[in-house]
Amino acid sequence: MIDLWTYFINNAFNKKLGAYEKYFDIVNNTGGVKLNGTKFEIYDDEDAIQSFKALLQPRNDYYKQENIEFILICYYLYSCGYTIVEFPNFLARPTDLESFSNNDIRLKAKQIYGTNELGYVSWESRRNLIDNLQFKKENSSIVKASLNLENIFKTISPRNAAFENMESDEKLQTICNAIENMLKVNGKFITLDYSSYSLGYITDEIVKNFRKRTQCFRHADEQSIKEREAFTDIEKDFCINFGLTICNLIYRILSDTKES
Repeated sequence: MIDLWTYFINNAFNKKLGAYEKYFDIVNNTGGVKLNGTKFEIYDDEDAIQSFKALLQPRNDYYKQENIEFILICYYLYSCGYTIVEFPNFLARPTDLESFSNNDIRLKAKQIYGTNELGYVSWESRRNLIDNLQFKKENSSIVKASLNLENIFKTISPRNAAFENMESDEKLQTICNAIENMLKVNGKFITLDYSSYSLGYITDEIVKNFRKRTQCFRHADEQSIKEREAFTDIEKDFCINFGLTICNLIYRILSDTKES
């Protein structure tokens, strides 16, 4: 695990914050601990990118702790040489979370998707833009959030204590992210021959329906929260177990493809 707060503070002492210097006080005052007692941690670059996208999702309120986590993730990605293709200067000179989501993201979504019949930029348009943001690393091609199948699978492995300690909603969010990371290549979802590896029990249509049904666990807007609340505990447990089966299957197919 990477402790983002320690990473930020150590670089502050080495005078390597640059434009992030203005955020030093609010970051330092947390003592590196969230309100729930956990640390500001990520697994790897992939996890940082997915957390960045999750924090950006449109909602009515953005809290101070979320903004601090957002700044820490931005600094980590920036210091690792990343830029956002759609916003090439943002990581070098970030604004706060609410401003970026409600202003920059909203304006870009309007340019790409237009407005609805009432003249508003829909939250769905903003989510589509956020989910498809592309990250480019210096001196490399565009970097997917999933550079390494092993790293993706580690985040949802039952042997991973961090995953086992998650609440059901967070487990489903992690599973959904892992599925997308493995299936999305250059901004588009690939189709796999699930049937040949599963005796016909799992098909591309089944995987698509699972992703669609559980998509609400990846977002924090009011509609998504209502959809989550409609799930019973039994249904969530089933989706977790079935989602892990899908992840195992995708991982196996991609691993075999990689080796052949």
